[in-house]
Amino acid sequence: MKKFLSYVGIFSLSLILLAGGIEYMLRQVPNPLAYKRCLLEKNTLNLKTLIIGSSVVNCSINPVFLSDSTYNLAISGEWFRFNQALLEKHIDKMPSLKFVIWGICFHSLWTDDCEEVDESSLINHKIYMDITREDDYFHNRGVTLSWLVSFT
Repeated sequence: MKKFLSYVGIFSLSLILLAGGIEYMLRQVPNPLAYKRCLLEKNTLNLKTLIIGSSVVNCSINPVFLSDSTYNLAISGEWFRFNQALLEKHIDKMPSLKFVIWGICFHSLWTDDCEEVDESSLINHKIYMDITREDDYFHNRGVTLSWLVSFT
């Protein structure tokens, strides 16, 4: 019986190590969220114009034609609330930020991001952007932009 339990333990341990290795390798694959976070962390101090939003601005605004400290951090299919959470989380760390160009897709004016919860999106934002559901950004909260009045 001891021999059987040791074989089961060794087999289980090898499966756990294999799953951990696969998870680690999958997290090393480049993706838009990891790129967005890396770009944001690298250029936080000299960022003057920030472009966020979904595919509306991801495909339509080219930061090459704007000033040299403009970064387009929009991702296609990005929820409105993820952009809000990202901005609220990092705005205090951006001392030279002057403008935020926030592309809002027309359908987000009458739909709520919390109607359909995309678990993979929540998990990916926790892993790659350090935005968690416990931050209360995604719990049936109305969309408020009153804090985003102006940047001087």
